[in-house]
Amino acid sequence: MEGLGIDWKSLALQAVNFLLLLFILYKFLYNPILNTLKARQERIQKGLEEAEKAQQKVAEAQAEAERILEEAKQRSQEILAQVTQQGEKMREEILAQAREEARRMIEKAREEIKRERELALAEVRRQAIDLAVLTARKIVGQALDEQAHHRLISEFLSQLDNLS
Repeated sequence: MEGLGIDWKSLALQAVNFLLLLFILYKFLYNPILNTLKARQERIQKGLEEAEKAQQKVAEAQAEAERILEEAKQRSQEILAQVTQQGEKMREEILAQAREEARRMIEKAREEIKRERELALAEVRRQAIDLAVLTARKIVGQALDEQAHHRLISEFLSQLDNLS
C-alpha cells in the first residue's frame, strides 16, 4: 500500500492519537457535557412543572375570585331585597299612621261639629224660651182675642225663622 502513498506507521500513529483523543474527550468532556445537559433538562422540567403549578394556582385563585364575586353579588341582592322590604314596611307604617291621624282628625272635627250643633240648639232653645216668655208677657198684658192670638203666633214664628 505504499504504492498508494499510505504509510502504515503514520496511519497507526494517527489511529492511536485519534483513539487517545477520543478517550480523553469521552473521559473529561462527554460526561460533564452530558451532566450539564441533564441538569439543564431537569431545571427546564422543574420550571415547566412549577409554571404548570403556578398556572393551576392562578386558575384556582381566579375560580375563588369568581366564587367570592358571585357570593358578593348574591349578598348584595339579598341586602337590596331586605332594604326594599324594609322600605315597603316603613311606607305601610307611615300610611297607617297617616290614616289613623286622619281618622282622629275627622273624629275630632265631628265631635267639634256635634258640640257646636248642640250649643247652637241650646241657644235656639234658650231664645225660643225667651220668646215664649216674652210672648206670654204680651199675652197676659193684652186681652186675648182670636186675631191677637194669631198675630202673636205669627210674630213668634217669624222671630224663630229670623234666628235660624
